[in-house]
Amino acid sequence: MAKLVRLFFSLLAFGLLVALAAAGGATAVSPQTTAPASTFKPAAASQRSQTVPDSFELMAENANFQLFANQASLAFKVVDRRSGYIWHSNLDEKG
Repeated sequence: MAKLVRLFFSLLAFGLLVALAAAGGATAVSPQTTAPASTFKPAAASQRSQTVPDSFELMAENANFQLFANQASLAFKVVDRRSGYIWHSNLDEKG
């Protein structure tokens, strides 16, 4: 069973990292609707401190992303190293 869980997370990690890396390079930009980079200021809500709980184990990483998983709940989190933003699977720990 442990090998099956490890295989599942390895395949999930590989798939997510490939998909995120592919999506990161394909961005559509419209000059009429995009503000210049020098005037961009993130919203205050995005400045909140985000952390990955200790119960999550680092499963895979590359230059842009880190994949963490909680093997007990099958929850996962993906950290964007460039911005610090954390995506999660909505299976977070219940306090």
